[in-house]
Amino acid sequence: MAGPGGRMMAGGGPDQRSMDFKGSGKRLVARFRPERVTIYALLACVVLSVGLSVVGPKILGKATDLVFAGIVGRDMPAGATKEQVLASMRERGDGKIADMLRSTDFTPGEGIDFTAVGHVLLLALAVFGAAGLLMAVATRLVNRAVNRTMFRMREDVQTKLSRLPLSYFDKRQRGEVLSRATNDIDNIGQTLQQSMGQLINSLLSIIG
Repeated sequence: MAGPGGRMMAGGGPDQRSMDFKGSGKRLVARFRPERVTIYALLACVVLSVGLSVVGPKILGKATDLVFAGIVGRDMPAGATKEQVLASMRERGDGKIADMLRSTDFTPGEGIDFTAVGHVLLLALAVFGAAGLLMAVATRLVNRAVNRTMFRMREDVQTKLSRLPLSYFDKRQRGEVLSRATNDIDNIGQTLQQSMGQLINSLLSIIG
């Protein structure tokens, strides 16, 4: 006997049909429309988090430059200028080393400026901390949007089931209806929670 949305084969089993993934995807995306504000906030958090994660290593590189400049400057004669030191190195035949140190901002006679290094490291720590906090907020927003959408979907399913005639349930096993009302929606929610934030983060990380 035929049921809604399908036919029964001669052997009594349901006729298997190919699923409309494109149509299902569009309907699923449409269900997230009430969460537009949350999704925009989610995207903003992810963009800022990825941006800070990209900037963080550059700040750490600045700390490395300060340490290197201090090590180089410590072994140079105090009172001389950077240009004088480089000129002296070229006169001794160390032109390649002089060219390498030309882009290094060192002061002859001065060692590592631990105060400046500390400030840079604190800034890097703040940047990475902010990136982690924003990603945590984004994860929470993902869960919020998905949970609200799944709640509305359950309400729609409940409303639909309450309108169906008793003959519909007589023709189907109890487990089939229960699976559609609970398990399928739970699987959709879990899949979205696990993949939505990771997908956005991965895409923006590649772009960054």
